[in-house]
Amino acid sequence: MLVGLLPGLLLAEVSTLECRRTEQPPSCELSRSGLVKDDRDVIPLDQFQGVEVQESRSDGSSTYRVVLLTSEGDRPLTGYSSSGYAGKERLARQIDAFLNDSSQPQLVIQQDSRWLGYLFTLIFSGSGLVVACVMGNVVTCEFDKLGQSFKLTRQGLWGRKTIQHPLHHIQTVHLETSRSNKGRTTYRVALGLKNGDRLPITTYYSSGRKDKQKTADQISEFLDVTTSTPLSL
Repeated sequence: MLVGLLPGLLLAEVSTLECRRTEQPPSCELSRSGLVKDDRDVIPLDQFQGVEVQESRSDGSSTYRVVLLTSEGDRPLTGYSSSGYAGKERLARQIDAFLNDSSQPQLVIQQDSRWLGYLFTLIFSGSGLVVACVMGNVVTCEFDKLGQSFKLTRQGLWGRKTIQHPLHHIQTVHLETSRSNKGRTTYRVALGLKNGDRLPITTYYSSGRKDKQKTADQISEFLDVTTSTPLSL
C-alpha cells in the first residue's frame, strides 16, 4: 500500500486579495488555491479593522505573514509563514493605504508560492522511499531496499546530475546547519557515507528545522541508521 506524506503540497499555493469599491457592497475577495485546497472568502470593507505582519519564531529564527484584521476574526493572507519581513511589511502598508484611501477604486495583490512548494515530499512503499525537493531545481532521492541501491538526481535548468551508491554505503543521516553573519540559521539534510564523505540531498540550506529533522528521522528509520546531532557549517 502506498502512503504519501505531502507537507510540501500544503505550502504550494496562490493567494490573491482582490478588493473593489465599485462592488455593492464594497468588499474584498481572499482566495487561496493549491493542489490540495481551494478556499475563497468575501470580506465586506466595513468589517476591516486593520492589517498587521504576524511573526512566528522557531529554533531562534523568525518567519512572517500578513494578517487581515476584521470584526469577524483574523484572516491570514497566506496559509504559511516565510522569511523576509521587509516584503511582508510593504504588502501590509499597501493594503492599509487602500483601506484608508476611499479614492482608490481597487486593489489586487497576489502571492505565488508554487515555485518553492513541494519541499521534502515523502512517498513510502513496502521497499522504497522517495524524497523529492524543489527550490529552483528538482531533487529526487530514491532508496530501494529490493535493489539495495540509492540514487540522488538533481534536475535543473542546465541539465541533470545523478549520483548512485549501494544502499549499505549510507551509515548516518545528518541535519546540517548554516548560520549567516546576521545570525539566521538554515538547514539541510545530508547522508553520511562509510568512506567518510557527506552527500547533501540539496546543495542549498533553507529555513524550517522541523521539516528537515522530520525528513532526516524518516530516512534514518527506513534505513535503520542513526541521525547525527546538528552540525554547524
